[in-house]
Amino acid sequence: MKYGAYSEKGAYHKRNQDSFIIKKVRGIYVAGISDGLGSKKYSHVGSKLLCKSLLDTVYKVDDFEKISKEKLIELIFQNWLKKIKNLKKYPIEECSATFLFAIILKEKIIVSRIGDGFISIFTDKNSYLLNDNKNDSFSNITMAFSKNFNIDNIEYLEIKNEKFNGLIACTDGIEISPNENNVILRFSKELLEECKNNTKNKLDKETKKWIKEWPSSDDKTLVYLLDDKEEENG
Repeated sequence: MKYGAYSEKGAYHKRNQDSFIIKKVRGIYVAGISDGLGSKKYSHVGSKLLCKSLLDTVYKVDDFEKISKEKLIELIFQNWLKKIKNLKKYPIEECSATFLFAIILKEKIIVSRIGDGFISIFTDKNSYLLNDNKNDSFSNITMAFSKNFNIDNIEYLEIKNEKFNGLIACTDGIEISPNENNVILRFSKELLEECKNNTKNKLDKETKKWIKEWPSSDDKTLVYLLDDKEEENG
């Protein structure tokens, strides 16, 4: 597998509230991005700990074939709450953050989203997109992991019996316009082709350059992962 990530602090932000994780664990590939809510004082802490909680959970789960959406999300959520409480100086209500993640297993792919940003998944058979279109009456409300977290706000997908080809995940600082599924999937597919056709060193340099130049004052984060049989970096 070839994978990487880059995150850029927003021009007017004191700190980067985005966080990411991209890692191979026990033969499982884990990718996640989190965007701390700008209205919350310690959301950068919340986003960082969400990524760590995902990793902890993947280490703990013995059988992903049997785990339910409710159980997996609850494990991540409780781990996140515990990490915040253990720090003893950050109110949970000030640590809210969005979270998008994927767990790439041999037998299936698990993808989840709460809040804005998008994650695109490509297999040998289909393409999938989890995206916050914000077309409903709650368009000004960003759902997130928070003190009053509701699992009903989670978008969750299990893909079985399909071979993983690649994924792109972005926080909302990298906004694709128009915000339409076919446009975002096309952007993601073209970006994965660039990933496939370049060495990792060149790709990391180019990714850093274009994310810096992307027209947004918000924090900007991108994670990519693709099945690259010619270059095994896992």
